[in-house]
Amino acid sequence: MPLPKRGEKEPRKDFMSRCMGDQVMNKEYPDQSQRAAVCMSKAAEGLSLIEAVDLQSHYNSQADEKAGYPPNCKEGYVEKDGKCVPVEEGASAGYKYRDPQTGEIYEFARKGVYTKNGRTLVPAY
Repeated sequence: MPLPKRGEKEPRKDFMSRCMGDQVMNKEYPDQSQRAAVCMSKAAEGLSLIEAVDLQSHYNSQADEKAGYPPNCKEGYVEKDGKCVPVEEGASAGYKYRDPQTGEIYEFARKGVYTKNGRTLVPAY
């Protein structure tokens, strides 16, 4: 399957959003973390190790909330295949994550890396 290619003048952050939302990539890599790793490897091509780490750090800390990667679902919605969908009646989200600053708990249908308000959520055990 051909991976998306970054345009010559396309910002790497924009490429990451496009790659993560690509229908073929979502089908080929349904696991969000695996898809992010593949997209990151393409986005970091041609960068030095330091620049690549900086890109990854920036991407992980500044989630593209408009595109929803990682998904930031509102109450009553859960992440499914990279999209926010309504919670089904009787369904349990199953995975709880806590905002380390506020202590708020969020539930998601799948394990993953999630952010809210620019902060990475941590598993709530």
